[in-house]
Amino acid sequence: MCENAGKFFEDTVPYLKVVANDKNLDARRALYTAVFKLITNLNIIHLRKYEHILVTLLINGLSDEKTEIQTQCVQGLEEAGKYRKVR
Repeated sequence: MCENAGKFFEDTVPYLKVVANDKNLDARRALYTAVFKLITNLNIIHLRKYEHILVTLLINGLSDEKTEIQTQCVQGLEEAGKYRKVR
């Protein structure tokens, strides 16, 4: 799914930012799940180019009004860090 996603990632960034501010908890939860999957599955060539955008989205999630989202983002950042350390 994510292997060739990098080519089209730039087109999705504005929409990801909109979803990060969505009032619907499920929409935000799905966004952060997708961001984490992209960080851990995106082709390394594309990841190097877009990682800063994905990490920024997770960092923004730390200020979400719902503790559940904050926790999800902390875990996502920790796991992403472990993933990158191994690579």
